Amino acid sequence: MPRTREFDPAQAVDSAMELFWTKGYEATSMDDLVRHLGVGRGSLYAVFGSKHALYLRALEHYRATRSGFVVEMLSRDAPVREVVREWLQGGVDMTLTDPERRPCMMVGAASERAGCDPGAGRCVRASAQEIEDALHAALTRAQAAGEVARSKDPRALARFFVVTSQGLSVVARTAGREALRDAVEVALSALD
Repeated sequence: MPRTREFDPAQAVDSAMELFWTKGYEATSMDDLVRHLGVGRGSLYAVFGSKHALYLRALEHYRATRSGFVVEMLSRDAPVREVVREWLQGGVDMTLTDPERRPCMMVGAASERAGCDPGAGRCVRASAQEIEDALHAALTRAQAAGEVARSKDPRALARFFVVTSQGLSVVARTAGREALRDAVEVALSALD
């Protein structure tokens, strides 16, 4: 009779995501994963193959859960300025209220792994593209409704806001709430 797995792989990916998000890829050892997940090293290797494979699964899990939430938020039927403010400020608030002040995991992966890890790079780019596309759609709708001037390029604005969001995520680790709120408001002036 085959031996049953001693853990739920989906739960392990979610838990590994939290650890990688907190420590980063390089600073997370297999011993850390074994302790954090509470499973045997052999079981982790049997199910995921390697630390790197588990990391990529964790990164994809973050993308599916977090980027999906952002895409839904940006697709809301509301004034675009309100939606973009809620998204940018929500990202800032998420970092500020996190006891570890972790930036977005995709931003962390971009700075740590995207240049040397093709799998991580693809995931980071796909996440940014999903958000950019949702922003582009929202800005195009807003432009048709007269909320955004016709002279503005919705694709360029979407790219600007994605880059701004990523920068805010990093700076939120050290900056105060007032400075970040000011930065959000100045970024929103791009819609004028």
